[in-house]
Amino acid sequence: MKGLGARLRRTLGEAGDASSAAAPTPEPPAPGLDLDGLARHARLQARMSRWAEANRDLPALEETVGGQARTTPHGDAWVVRRPHSAVSWHGERRLGALFERTCDHLAGLVGDARLEGFDPSKALFLDIEASGLDHGAGTLAFLIGLGYLDGDDVVVEQLLLREPNDEQAQLHLLVEALERHPFLVSFNGKSYDLTVLQSRLVLNRFYTSRECDLKLRPHLDLLHVSRNLYKGLWEDTRLGTLERRALGFERVDDIPGSLVPTCWYHWLRSGNPEPLAAVVEHNLYDVLSMVTLADRVAHDSDLGTGEAAERDAAAAVNLARLLLRRKDAEGAARVLEPLARSAVDAALAPVLAALAEARRRLGDAAGEREALERLVEASPRDLQGLTRLAMVLERARELDAALAVARRAHEVLPTSALGQRIARLEARLARAREG
Repeated sequence: MKGLGARLRRTLGEAGDASSAAAPTPEPPAPGLDLDGLARHARLQARMSRWAEANRDLPALEETVGGQARTTPHGDAWVVRRPHSAVSWHGERRLGALFERTCDHLAGLVGDARLEGFDPSKALFLDIEASGLDHGAGTLAFLIGLGYLDGDDVVVEQLLLREPNDEQAQLHLLVEALERHPFLVSFNGKSYDLTVLQSRLVLNRFYTSRECDLKLRPHLDLLHVSRNLYKGLWEDTRLGTLERRALGFERVDDIPGSLVPTCWYHWLRSGNPEPLAAVVEHNLYDVLSMVTLADRVAHDSDLGTGEAAERDAAAAVNLARLLLRRKDAEGAARVLEPLARSAVDAALAPVLAALAEARRRLGDAAGEREALERLVEASPRDLQGLTRLAMVLERARELDAALAVARRAHEVLPTSALGQRIARLEARLARAREG
């Protein structure tokens, strides 16, 4: 071995000076002495000294990111705790407004009976930042943001991995938070965040794969309900878009999500916490936006009279269609009827189409017919409206009117089904005249 290893051997007496005839015979090394290990340790110590010298002027983690160590049975975890007054604002919405609402209707809205009795004050708002964009078993949640109501404050606790060896302490605090809160709220958590956390909890033996039931606990995923409620209202339903459009909140100099893992790896390599501070702020805004977005969703999906009067046509149709998918035709009709009383114009057509479907499912033939007649008045070339109205009129045995409407539909788009309907109606009318 050359270099440091050779010097260590000479120091320990393994090799003398070959040019000196008087040099004593070296003693053999002590049994079990690992000279290669000593050499590696010496090299590591030298590297650490050089790193400390190069980085002695870097700011401390607590100065740049904030937080402090919290002791757990698995060692210390770094926690950044930030309370926000419930009367403070995030964009155009008050942080505490959600916790003053009755949210019983959300279970039916998302079609999950486990959310019956959903109480925002018992909910844990969860968002992670991960070491990679994949959600495989090797991906670490290096930052776990947890939001919850604590007295008069909305608290955000962020569990930060200073190094991978802190993971068990971090996950211990996560498990404690999960046990205190029976409901979960996330944004795309069902597809990503919970998948990552389940893998880490199982690999660190907090749960077996059967016990790790994060996906099975009552969980409100705001991405999926937002897609249903706000489809077509804005350019997309990403969180940043919803913040601007639905919450009136605009981020300034926010770090792109694609760079988040890089910032953590930079911290591990350099010890410089400044890029990590940007990730912690990004995660903080994610959690606060989930709290206020949940409030907006609860507001927009409330079937109460006061809430219904504030909806525009597109939002009302989205909500009604969602309720129809959940087999709540009565709720869909309640959402649409206030708008359906407006003056007939083309913008009203989607409202009337959805209302006609709700009335059909309720078995209200007269209500269905009225909505369809107003629909074809508002949009004379609405093929689906014309076709459905022809069916309703035929069932009511108003054959002349049904034939006229079927012919109008056939002019819009000739189809074999409409051709057969027209032929059938003509035959029935001919038999009726002959009789």
